[in-house]
Amino acid sequence: ELRIATPPQAFSVVFDTGSGNLLVPAVDCNSEACLRHRRFNQSLSTSLQEVRCDGTPPSPGDAAPTDEVTITFGTGEISGV
Repeated sequence: ELRIATPPQAFSVVFDTGSGNLLVPAVDCNSEACLRHRRFNQSLSTSLQEVRCDGTPPSPGDAAPTDEVTITFGTGEISGV
């Protein structure tokens, strides 16, 4: 079990030792795959920090980042904001 944010939101995870990516479905994801799992609700977090897909924070006064990333795995790919 992995707990993310404050207050903690718990997720069951299976680590992929061939990847450095941790993907957590968000509450606004309504795909069939997301609906079958717990989803992260950022509005419940007091410790959330918005970052761009490259990990850099937005500049003061900038809108929240909305860049999208696609990660390709050996069995498929996943895209998200």
